[in-house]
This record gives sequence, C-alpha cells and structure tokens, in this order.
Amino acid sequence: MKLSGILFTCAFSTVAAQSLAAKHPIVVGAEQAQTRIVMLDPDVVSPEPAKIVWEWKPAKDANLMAAGLADKFDNVDECKPSDDGKRILVCASSCGFAVVDVATTNAVAAGCVNLPGQFANLHSVCELPDGNLVVVGSQGGGLMVVDIKSKPFSRSSHVTTNDYRGAHGALWDAKRNCLWATGEKPLTRFFYDPKTKTLKRDKSWDVEKPFSGFCGHDLVWGDKEHNRIASTLGNGIAVLDLESADKTDMMEISETLPGNVKGLSYAGGERLAVYLDNTAFKGKPWTTINIHVDGSGSSRVYTLPGSAFYKAHFFLGSLTQRTTNH
Repeated sequence: MKLSGILFTCAFSTVAAQSLAAKHPIVVGAEQAQTRIVMLDPDVVSPEPAKIVWEWKPAKDANLMAAGLADKFDNVDECKPSDDGKRILVCASSCGFAVVDVATTNAVAAGCVNLPGQFANLHSVCELPDGNLVVVGSQGGGLMVVDIKSKPFSRSSHVTTNDYRGAHGALWDAKRNCLWATGEKPLTRFFYDPKTKTLKRDKSWDVEKPFSGFCGHDLVWGDKEHNRIASTLGNGIAVLDLESADKTDMMEISETLPGNVKGLSYAGGERLAVYLDNTAFKGKPWTTINIHVDGSGSSRVYTLPGSAFYKAHFFLGSLTQRTTNH
C-alpha cells in the first residue's frame, strides 16, 4: 500500500535458534557496503577481522519482499536495540524503516517515508509507549509519528509530523514520560499525546562554543538507569544529568574524539563510538571500517574489512537465534 509517500506492512514468523556466549557485550552495527545490520562477536578484536554472528539483510527479508519494501533501505543508518534485545529498530536515509525481530531475522513492521521537500533522509527511529513509532528525518519534517498498529492508515488521520530542523536522533523516556530528540539543538524535550498521536515541543538545551554550532547526531542513554543522556556534536559528546535537567539550559561536553562521531553507546563502564577515521568505503565518506570501545581500563577495536559502518550500539540482549536471514 502506498499513501502520501508512505508504505506499511506488518507480519510475523518464527525459526529455530542457536546461542552465543561472550564476556563482552555484543556489538550491533549498521553496515552500508552490503546494506545490512550485523552483530559482531565481541571477543574477536583487531588485528583479527571482526566475526559476524548475526546478520539481517532487507533484500533477504521475506516479509519486506512480500510488501515490496526490500529495496527501500539504501544507506541503512540506524540499528537500535529495543524490547530488551528482542528487536532491532532500523532505518535508512533512502526512506525505509523497520522493526526487526532478532530471533527470526524478519521485520515485524516496516514502512517507507519519502516526501520530498516535506520529510526525508531518515536517521533514527524509536518506539512510543502505545506501540507506535517516531521516525526521524533530517530533511524537511523532523519527527514523524507513524501508527504501525492500525492497518490500513492514512497520513492525514494516523500520521503526524513535528517540525524540528536537522533532526537525527530520538529516545523515549519511560521514566519521565517524554521524548528526547537531537537536531537543531543538542537536546530537546517533547511530550506525546497518544490520543492525537502528536508531539508537543517543550524545552531545549544547548552547549558552549564551538560545539553550539553543530546539529546533534546520535542520541543515547548515558547509563542503565536512564538518568543521563548523551548527544554527539561533530567530534564532541555532550551529556546532561536528567535528574537536574530543569535547573540548567546547557549540556556539558564530556569528551572529544579524533573524528566526527556517527554512533555512540554506553554499557558496563565502557563507551562505544563510531567516528570518521579515514577508512571510509569508496563513495561513502561518512563511514568507517572500525568500531571503537574504550573504558574499564582497556580499549578494543572491531575492524571489518570492506565494510562501511555508519552507526553501532552495544547489544545487551541474549543472542539466541540463527546467524543470518540468507
């Protein structure tokens, strides 16, 4: 179905499983050279080439193929774990977004948003408490609420947009019942009305120069309690203590990295980062072959030759599924 530039489908399937044990958290990355989401064995580090232990390719996803959506994921750029690691939220700058079931390596919900001049260039997606999604577009629109529970749906009655220039990231905060977004400001708070499926803009936080001129890129939790949030700005990482957020209008730059930071994640006292380091895939200067992890008194790098990583996160769920959807 195609409605005002939006395509949607929902389907389910199951397969047999296998398990993986590791001493470090698994790493999940959005890899653009082969248009896929991969999970890497966390115990196989550089100089050894990274080992893929799980893979999702939209071109091999039976549910996407049936819905005519398999070709909507060029330049896949998000791979956000959700639902305690049971799902991965995926989107691509070309227009596609999907909720991928980790156990089956098939999408259980998917769509495409490409409204030239209005809403395009998807960069992230997050789940809302009513089970719907917010997709984030850096060109035009900003934040779009997509009703994935109703089928069929129309843009006028089931999808709403909120103008937020340069939008790149969003997180739902169940603890404070609000949505955090990064884009034209390093951090902005929105409140969601599930009855009207609308977001209301509330307060924004900035940073000191020179990082105040950057649009926010990735937006992640800075701790497992969700009391700290972090946004990437160029090669800087800005953080905010949410317990005292309303007492200030500024985030703090916690550290700077050698190149522009595309992806960020925190777990167990470690920080994962995908940043530009002159190893970009040909024709994709915004990518790298390396994923860096630092903290807990050590550091490690995951290097996948021939790859083009844009974003990566720690995957804290249990990997109990087949390796690929080939």
